Amino acid sequence: MKDMIHTTEISRQRILENLSSAVLLFDRWLCLQYMNPAAEMLFEVSFRHMLGNPAESLIQCPEGVTRQHL
Repeated sequence: MKDMIHTTEISRQRILENLSSAVLLFDRWLCLQYMNPAAEMLFEVSFRHMLGNPAESLIQCPEGVTRQHL
């Protein structure tokens, strides 16, 4: 069963990494937990550099209301 779960996780990772659409995953505090290569290209920044940063550091909304729109 553990092998099946591990294989499923690897498959999900490969799918996300090969999408041409940008994918960003945030935790409940809106800190970045994952960014696929398409998102790295879109935002022109590496995931390693942005890991754990708040959403506001990537996504800018007028009047500082980023959290209200996410």
